[in-house]
Order: sequence, then C-alpha cells, then structure tokens
Amino acid sequence: MVECCTGIGLYIHVPFCFRKCRYCDFYSVAVDYRDRGFAGTASDYAGAVARELGLYLEMMRGERGELPRLTSIYLGGGTPTVLGGEALARIIGEARAAFPTVDEKLEVTVEANPDSVDTDLLRQLSRAGVNRVSLGVQSFNPQILRTLGRVHTGEQALDAYRMIRGAGFDNVSLDLMLGLPGQTRELLEEDLRQAVALSPEHVSAYLLKVEPGTPFHRDLEAGELTVPDEDQAAEIYSRAVKYLKEAGYHHYEISNLARTGRESRHNLIYWENREYLGLGPAAHSSLREEGRLVRRANVSDLGEYLRRLSSGELPIESVERVDRELEMAETMFLGLRRMAGIRPGEFESRFGQTIEEVYPGVLERLTASGLIIGDEAGIRLTGRGILLANEVFIAFLP
Repeated sequence: MVECCTGIGLYIHVPFCFRKCRYCDFYSVAVDYRDRGFAGTASDYAGAVARELGLYLEMMRGERGELPRLTSIYLGGGTPTVLGGEALARIIGEARAAFPTVDEKLEVTVEANPDSVDTDLLRQLSRAGVNRVSLGVQSFNPQILRTLGRVHTGEQALDAYRMIRGAGFDNVSLDLMLGLPGQTRELLEEDLRQAVALSPEHVSAYLLKVEPGTPFHRDLEAGELTVPDEDQAAEIYSRAVKYLKEAGYHHYEISNLARTGRESRHNLIYWENREYLGLGPAAHSSLREEGRLVRRANVSDLGEYLRRLSSGELPIESVERVDRELEMAETMFLGLRRMAGIRPGEFESRFGQTIEEVYPGVLERLTASGLIIGDEAGIRLTGRGILLANEVFIAFLP
C-alpha cells in the first residue's frame, strides 16, 4: 500500500572544521585554514561528492526508470563553509544539474559557523542558489563558548549574522544549545534575548546531549563536568520554548521554531519519514526500493571514502532493509516530533491500515497517561508528552 514519493531531499556531509567541539560526536576532520594545500583537498572532495551522486543516481535510475524530483539540498557538517565558496558552489551546481526535475521552490541550506564566513564566500553561495543559512551560534556567552570548545566569540556571531543579512539572505536559522554547563537562568534568557533581537526566521533550540566518546562525556564520567538533571533540563527547555513562542515563533517540532512559512523543508522530510539521499563520509540515506525503505550508511573515514570513490565504488558501510512494521513505527514517532502530529488518514493511506488496527490500545493508554491528545486535527504530543517524548516513542517500537 506504500506509494513512492516523487520528491527527494539531498543531504551532503562536509566533514571539515577548524576544531572539533567538545560535545560533538559527528564525524569531522580538523583542518588548518592557513594551509594553502587545503584548496586542493576541497576540490578533490567536491569531485568525490559528484562521483558518489552519479553512482547513486545511476543505481536509482536502474531501480525506478526515472529519477525523483529534487526538493531540497542541505549541506551540513562539520562546518561546510570551511570548504570555501568555490567548492561549495561546484557541489551545489552539480547536484542541481544531476536531477532532471528540480522543485521550483528548491530549498538550499548551508550550515555555517561564525568564524568561517566572510562577505565574498556568502556572495558566492548566493550566486550558487543557496537561499537558507543555518548559523551555529549555540551561545553568545564567552565562558560557555569556551566550555563548549567553540572557536568563535559572541561578537563574531553577531558580525556573521549581519554579514549574512548584508549578502541578501532572507531566510536565516540560528542554532542555540540549552542545558549547558554554567548556563544559569539569567544566561539562558540573555542568549534568547540576543537571538530574538536579531529576528531570524528560524531557531533550533536543542538540549545538550552528552554523547559517549566525546570530551564532554569523559569529563562527565571523571566528575569534572556538571550538566542539568532531567527535571532541570525540562524546565530549561520549557522556559526557552515559552520565550520564543512569546516572541512570535511557531513551535513546529520538538526542538525547532520558525516564523510562519519558514519551517525547514528539508528537515520535514526526516520527520515525515520520506526519502533522502546522503552523500559524504558518515552520511545516511533512506531510499525506497521495491516498495520498502532501504537505509545505507557511508564509511566514517575520509580517506576510505575518497579511495572507494576513486575506484568507482560506493562508500557504503552498512545496509538495512526496513520492514513494514519498523516503517510504521518510525512514521509514528518521527511524526509525533512535529507539533502538528500525525493525521490518521495519512497513515491509513500510506499503510492501508488505521493506527488503531496496527497499535490496538496504545493510543488509549498514552491518552490516559496525558502524553498524547487526539482530535479532528490529528494525534499529537501534549506538553507533558513533549517532555517525556521517548516514553511515547518506545510505545510504537516493534
């Protein structure tokens, strides 16, 4: 009963940064921007991404007969802007040209850090078709930024934002982190005040998650780092969302708020459990084949990634064929991340069964617990359910 979606999102991982932050567990490679040889590395990387895209599209064309419509491009990292405007423009141009059909409202997002943008680069990105910039601020406070291992200062963040606006971008997202070591209520509100004063179209506000293998995790295990407990984190999150909503931002996903009509079209693909193609080391894809989603993960090693592509081989490390049961579960809990929730009719249209048929008694139990609410608009998390979202999501797992 699952119908193939006609549109696809393209994620491109750029694994370079000036310095890896202490909380980050994404795959990245630190580079020295003063190294003149990096321009060659950037060019080689852009070429490898183009080869990977070509191999994937050849595979998809053989599977489907025709390629889907490209609806979004998202360059994440790492710090994509470290790659430089020329290489980024090449990647974007070749990606757009590779698809025979491109959405007329194609959203092209590039993540940037305040220390890695300048006016020339931003103008190159604008000419290349980038129409959305996601600026990684995290905090404006100097001590917190040092604790996080960020390279930039709060003043650099303000300057970078002004440069982005000056280059003509009218769709800017700011990333903020919540529940940070040393982040008092007053410092949190000051970060929120400064962010709102800039009037971005979109704000991502994520609670810190200390991931295994990071310096933050080692410090936490050694007792050298203190982070808020669950109750404190819930209060911090609620306070931040309330502040941003009162400032006119629509809370459309657990960690994301936007001005009306400025929601991230690319990220909605993930939350709606639709198709996306991921390029670059450590990138993930979710593509439909023979009626089922197939997940692929690339190798998390830049050298191996480049080596495989130079020999004409896709750099895939693992493949997972998603069965119907898991796809239904993921559609439920990813959809519930959105404040609009899930429309039962859309679920039934996609899977040929109602939610109640697939999950007998689950909706009633979660409703009785005050975690979800259902009405003519759909099924969605309550305020309490947002704070206990993982409990809700687990209820749908096979």
